[in-house]
Amino acid sequence: FLQEFKDVLGRTRIFKADTGGYWAPHRDGSSTLRVIIPLSGCGTNQFKFLYEDSVVPLVHGQAFVLNTLKEHSAFCFSGPAYLLVANLLLTEQTEKLLTRHLSVK
Repeated sequence: FLQEFKDVLGRTRIFKADTGGYWAPHRDGSSTLRVIIPLSGCGTNQFKFLYEDSVVPLVHGQAFVLNTLKEHSAFCFSGPAYLLVANLLLTEQTEKLLTRHLSVK
C-alpha cells in the first residue's frame, strides 16, 4: 500500500492506544487526506472510532479515508490497539490511486 502511494505520501505514523486510552473529540487543520488502517486490537469490543455522530466499523487491514476537518475521536477498551495513519497530498494522482485501491463510499 505505502509503496503505491510513495509520491503523494506525507507523514505516516503508527498510533498505539492502551486500555483506557482515548483521543478526545477534535478536528485537524490540514491540507492532506488521512488514510487509516487498523492493524490490531481494533475489534468491535476493543476499540471505537467515532466520526461526527457515527461509530466507524473497523476491519483489521482494511484502509479507510477520513476527512479530519470533521470531528473525530477514539476510545480503547481493551488494548493495546494499533492504527497506521498516513497523510496523502491532495493531487490528481492521489485521487486516481484512492479510486483504484480503495472502496470509496
